[in-house]
Amino acid sequence: MKRIRDISNNLLKAFKNEEGLTFVELILVAAFAVFVIILAYQLLQFAQVGTKQVDANASVTGDTGVVLDILDRYLSQNTYFYTMDANNFTLKIPDKSGGADYIVNFSATDDGKLTMSRPRYGVTDQLVLSDNNANKASGIGFFQFYDDQGKLLGALDAAPSLTEVRAVKVTVVAKNPNPKAADGSDKYISSSRTVYFRNR
Repeated sequence: MKRIRDISNNLLKAFKNEEGLTFVELILVAAFAVFVIILAYQLLQFAQVGTKQVDANASVTGDTGVVLDILDRYLSQNTYFYTMDANNFTLKIPDKSGGADYIVNFSATDDGKLTMSRPRYGVTDQLVLSDNNANKASGIGFFQFYDDQGKLLGALDAAPSLTEVRAVKVTVVAKNPNPKAADGSDKYISSSRTVYFRNR
């Protein structure tokens, strides 16, 4: 108890002492400290929001950009292009080792999965390219078709064999993990690329 009384007395002396802080100065210092703490907290909040947005953008870039790269690789090599509908298509790809052409199937489902399957040598490899694909949910098809003159061929989603097609504009859609618009108008993010067929 005596120790607390001594500390209290020392503080009162400091307030009265011209060399110590006055009460007004102490209030100003405390206000400044509170201001610095609030500013640091706001900067931390801003940094966290920014990090979340960067992570979300990176995730979406992976779901669109990586898928576009894979589709670009296979589409540019294909010798035969068949679509069952806007979200399921099959390509025939030449074997670089000189063997028979092989088939690659792509399928987008309602649950956001975009899968690629490749039956070769009696075994079917299946790879999930994206768990966040939204081509089917958004109603945006993967392809717009062009002839060798660059003319848009229109909707050929159900054509049995797209032999007249020389290029496609591929659009890959993903769900936006952090939509900003209250009406959800930006709930999808898309990337597009035009791919020309080398083997046609």
